[in-house]
Amino acid sequence: MRLSYLLPCEYASALATGAPLIVGAFREVLIDPRHLRLEPFFVGLELEADPIEAGIHALELRVIDADGADIYREELHVEFRARPDYGPSYAFLPLRVAIRGEVAPGPYRLDLVLRGEPLGSRRVDVRLAQFEG
Repeated sequence: MRLSYLLPCEYASALATGAPLIVGAFREVLIDPRHLRLEPFFVGLELEADPIEAGIHALELRVIDADGADIYREELHVEFRARPDYGPSYAFLPLRVAIRGEVAPGPYRLDLVLRGEPLGSRRVDVRLAQFEG
């Protein structure tokens, strides 16, 4: 199994055709220094599986802070169906991520994990917004 992409974004969904819809992909988030909270965001990710991997797989999306602590975990189940042409199967997952509590500015990492091993990750930098006044 391979991770094609893992994109944090403002919104993610799938169209009626199954095609992915990803709006406002980002690598950096500005937070209000008075509240130190991340607004809920979405992650759009696509997986590719070889024919021998047909079936249901359990994965986990983790958000890891600069100190290496998991601040968010979500278990995911994805099913890949065997294709008649013996080609790879694809799955698009739009996920809403809501992190509770305060966060500190710094680098964060989104990890997608399968059986304890990371399939891929994406760095997101959290910075304090600068207000004039």
